[in-house]
Amino acid sequence: MALGRPFTGTPFQAAQECESRNYIPELVYLYSKTGQMKRALYLIIERLGDVSRAIAFAKE
Repeated sequence: MALGRPFTGTPFQAAQECESRNYIPELVYLYSKTGQMKRALYLIIERLGDVSRAIAFAKE
């Protein structure tokens, strides 16, 4: 997955790629778009350590 090029795989493949490259904000986005809100919230709190972002995310 090169920067600036569209990804044509599945959301699952995109998530795997992001996990392997430690792209946490991108994973949060993917998880939120696929309905995995708890998983996205966990990443914000545990991996990013951003409580204010977690609160804003939960309010959406």
